[in-house]
Amino acid sequence: ALNPSRDADADPDIGEIAALYVDPPCWRTGAGTALLRDGIKAAHARDFRALTLWVLESNRRARSFYEAQDFAPDGGRRTEERPGFSLLEVRYFREMPPAFVCEGR
Repeated sequence: ALNPSRDADADPDIGEIAALYVDPPCWRTGAGTALLRDGIKAAHARDFRALTLWVLESNRRARSFYEAQDFAPDGGRRTEERPGFSLLEVRYFREMPPAFVCEGR
């Protein structure tokens, strides 16, 4: 899911990856990378200059995945309160890469 950033401090040309989920049996098959690439293509089409996303601070697997895709924590933090527990999230940021052009294919 891709939308304009919902963060109050974001410029209007910042997109947010609001959701990217892969079924665990499909982890490490390239499915997540393919989904992220499609999101980046969609972000180019919408003229976003950068992307953010929020991830659970404790989700080391997801954080490693995003870091391998050139996202980096930017210092943003938030806590979502749920009945009986809290979820601490950190924000990741990345400038948009140049648009990929494949001529003749």
